[in-house]
Amino acid sequence: PQPPATTAVRSAVQVLAQLGAVEPLPANQDVSLTALGYHLSSLPLDVRIGKLLLLGALLGCVDATTTLAAGLSCRSPFVAPFGMRAEADEARRTLAVGNSDHLTLLHAYSLWSGCSSRAEQESLCQQYFLSHKGLQLVCATKRELLDHLEHAGFVNRASSTLRGSALGSVHSAASTLTPHHASDSQLIKALLVGAMWPRVAKVEAPASKGKGRGAPQPERSDSGDVRYKVKDDAGVSSAALHPSSVLAMA
Repeated sequence: PQPPATTAVRSAVQVLAQLGAVEPLPANQDVSLTALGYHLSSLPLDVRIGKLLLLGALLGCVDATTTLAAGLSCRSPFVAPFGMRAEADEARRTLAVGNSDHLTLLHAYSLWSGCSSRAEQESLCQQYFLSHKGLQLVCATKRELLDHLEHAGFVNRASSTLRGSALGSVHSAASTLTPHHASDSQLIKALLVGAMWPRVAKVEAPASKGKGRGAPQPERSDSGDVRYKVKDDAGVSSAALHPSSVLAMA
């Protein structure tokens, strides 16, 4: 097999360094794994999602972060049948929590896992345009991730709460995330920022020009989509929210 290109290796090392997974060794060009990097190397996940999982375990937010890690690693459970995009979008808006795709995913999974029977789960999926098989896969992946955390010593298998929530039990102690659970939401958002950094964007409205009192208008593309300016080491580029995001629907 051909070795990876040097530029690809450098890019990968840069990502790992940004995440705190590697650190340079003195007096040479090599790097070594940090404690975080050691644990990330054993997880079958993208490194950023793996960091989210570990941060959640350290800060007592295991249930939510294992659900998120599983959900982000699987195909989205939100579906839009042909010709029913508008209905599917409206259903997602109904489920939406805090204009956040991540909190909305947690809300959907919590509703599904709290159902008392398969028939109730399937009815819920039909109502909110969710994939029952997709949520089952998220559930199975979540169980595998909890096994990894237990093996690494981050969680205790004796915890019935973790077992129940991983298996989607009706007795799961995981609360449904709603706008009223502000402290939970803020912690999860903070964990996401910590895990995904520096792939984090902050929207700042430009200073108003002139004497008008109206809010500054965002830049729009020819199709009418709101465009955002993204600044990084490479310069400034333009980006748009994916139309399926609850942020784009807000």
